[in-house]
Amino acid sequence: MSQGIKREKILRPRAWCIRIPRTYCGDLGNKNIGGFQTVVIAYDQRNAWESAMGSEDWEMLHFPVNCVSVFPTQPV
Repeated sequence: MSQGIKREKILRPRAWCIRIPRTYCGDLGNKNIGGFQTVVIAYDQRNAWESAMGSEDWEMLHFPVNCVSVFPTQPV
């Protein structure tokens, strides 16, 4: 009878997309801006959020963003 082998979960950094609504940035005046997004490399969702807050590279989105979203750019 073989014993079950425990494997440690190895975290590897991956690309995470963070999107925020335009309302988080004050009154922008331009109604064509729906929100902003950035992509960072991090081990998990929490670290991705923290990295994004220090990012200076944010892309304007021309569709509405209703809530803050943090998600991997490619599924596992």
